[in-house]
Amino acid sequence: MQEKLLAGIDFGTSNSLLSVATKIKEIKPVPIYNDKAVIPTTLFFWENGSFYGEKAVQSYLKGEEGRFMRGIKSLLNSQTEREGTRIFGRFYSFKNIIKTFLNHLKTEAEARLDAPIEDVVLGRPVHFCDNEKEDKAAEECLKKIALELGFKNVSFQYEPVAAAFSHEQEIQKEELALIADLGGGTSDFSVIRLVPNALKKQDRSQDILSNDSVHLAGTDLDRDTAYTLLMPHFGKNSLRKNGLAIPYVYFNDVCEWHKIQSLYTPNMQENCLQLLQDLSNKELFQRYVSMIQKELGHYMLFETEKAKIELSSSPKATLNFTPIEKDFMIFLSKEEFLSATLKTRDKIIQKAKETILNAGIAPKKINSLIFTGGTSLVPSLSKGIKDLCPNAVVQNISTYASVGNGLAIEAYRRYGK
Repeated sequence: MQEKLLAGIDFGTSNSLLSVATKIKEIKPVPIYNDKAVIPTTLFFWENGSFYGEKAVQSYLKGEEGRFMRGIKSLLNSQTEREGTRIFGRFYSFKNIIKTFLNHLKTEAEARLDAPIEDVVLGRPVHFCDNEKEDKAAEECLKKIALELGFKNVSFQYEPVAAAFSHEQEIQKEELALIADLGGGTSDFSVIRLVPNALKKQDRSQDILSNDSVHLAGTDLDRDTAYTLLMPHFGKNSLRKNGLAIPYVYFNDVCEWHKIQSLYTPNMQENCLQLLQDLSNKELFQRYVSMIQKELGHYMLFETEKAKIELSSSPKATLNFTPIEKDFMIFLSKEEFLSATLKTRDKIIQKAKETILNAGIAPKKINSLIFTGGTSLVPSLSKGIKDLCPNAVVQNISTYASVGNGLAIEAYRRYGK
């Protein structure tokens, strides 16, 4: 008889993962694409269907005809069911776009495991939205999607708490930990007391001392880099004949994953051409117009993201923009990256500091530091957080799987009996 499968889903801004538990020592991420469990949170709609994850990315980069989408988690709010976009003449609500991606995760996992998944704990940031009403609406929308997909029991856990529970299974003595979940869309923090053999404790509220988050993370580092360092090469600060600069919204929106698509509309392209005619020096903004006409805004951000990763270990990075313009390359230094992203990194570090203060403990009392999420691999950011906790030991956990595994552990705790 097939054992009951209990799932945890880490639905992330940049990457997603589904893990299952049958027993507490049998937690495993489920491969979704080939042998990969972690997949990009991306969709590529073409005329007769859709691709997901890495296949969606490759379809876009190959220039195939279709609509590429990334950052769809950012669409969760009170308007998700009503607002949407047209794709090949058909209206898709943002809710149904998110549902399409999560359905892919569920059906692929069930096919791999040859068993249905009915019980799930979904990860969520500490704050979907700063507004309490909007935050509740975002969670309710995600829960509604999960129920419509056929899950029978649906609940939530904060993502940094889930990462802590994943690490907790390996410890031999009590730890007072700061968890820093630095993802694509939010940076989430928890201060929590971890103890060995804690699975039987149904109520962990006394152990969780504080939670907080800020809506700044990896995609904001990409935005800062692109807007500050790249957009001047695309006409930012160029003056129109009346002496006014091109409206900043053109350059801001192309630097944000979930806004890029709005720039590809016929009306926006017409506006770009009219602006081009109103410039004395057209060369730089012509690059921008070419990028929009060729629908290469996402490509520009992919190159920015690659540079961010490269600059984590190298002093320089090269961005190849030859698909936009022949022989068009931009070279960035680590110093430029650090300068462009300083304010965002400082705000993230400040939020970590506030989370510690809200726990009511001295930073020196924290003896364990748990990093998870891809943005934790940016050294200048992780070091700033480490400096807050001088006595903490940085734990070696999975950067991308710890949240999903912790959610599966929580699913076992809640539904395993």
